[in-house]
Amino acid sequence: MKHASLVLSIGLALMLTACGKTNPMLEQHPDYIGNWQSSTDTLKIEKNGQVTYKHNEHQDQKTPESEVSLTEHSDIKAAITQFDDNSFEIGQGELGKSFKVDHAPYKENGQWKMQVNGQVYTKK
Repeated sequence: MKHASLVLSIGLALMLTACGKTNPMLEQHPDYIGNWQSSTDTLKIEKNGQVTYKHNEHQDQKTPESEVSLTEHSDIKAAITQFDDNSFEIGQGELGKSFKVDHAPYKENGQWKMQVNGQVYTKK
């Protein structure tokens, strides 16, 4: 029993240590780390490389003959699998998402902004 507790304690200590480290892919790009918001998306990039992406878009289309309501929702939480100056990817395959960096993080009027996949995000 003591052996199992010791192994569990060591495992927890290693996990907590790993959570505090910056992902090697983000070490050269620390400005990306944080909570970002656009008009339809939220993008949370953690220093350990975990990314949470949420997309919510609602559109109403009315014509004389019909009324259509469209809702698009995505919710992805995955690790960064690729990162460079032009793009980054999270997850893999159909369970992943690619982000094209149109404009790397920059300061504008005292606020951090970046443009990804054609959308401007502001750091919160």
